[in-house]
Amino acid sequence: MESFSELEDERRRRNNVDSNLSREIQELKGNIESEHSREIRKSLQNANFHNAQMANEIKTRLFEVLDWVASYVELIELTSSILKESLNEDETDNLILHCILNHAKASSDDNKVLLSGNSRDFWTKEIKQVLKEAGIPKYVASTKDLLGWLSSISSSD
Repeated sequence: MESFSELEDERRRRNNVDSNLSREIQELKGNIESEHSREIRKSLQNANFHNAQMANEIKTRLFEVLDWVASYVELIELTSSILKESLNEDETDNLILHCILNHAKASSDDNKVLLSGNSRDFWTKEIKQVLKEAGIPKYVASTKDLLGWLSSISSSD
């Protein structure tokens, strides 16, 4: 769900850039005498085109990743007991944390890692300790760090 929220935030940013560029392009159309004005307008039109292309690329890449996730990643199930347990605490991402902890405790795999860009909530000493106790010794905040971790465990095998 967070990835869709991020996609929506990115869509808003791209639309904001589009609006600002379009407004500047309109302003420059009024200055027909300046060669610089025409060149800047062309550059802004080009930037506007690439901004739209970038928005499409981001959406395409997200859906490609989600398709890959659906094929290769074990999804964590939300159960009623996890939901009830998570209601005992008043934390924003408490439900997500409880799903992760429940899944980690139920899994016999020794190589566990949590990948989340939400370092504000998951990078605290307390949460890292709870994750470790649940059998998740490693937390990474970026795909780059995850790939590094995967590389290190595959080279040690």
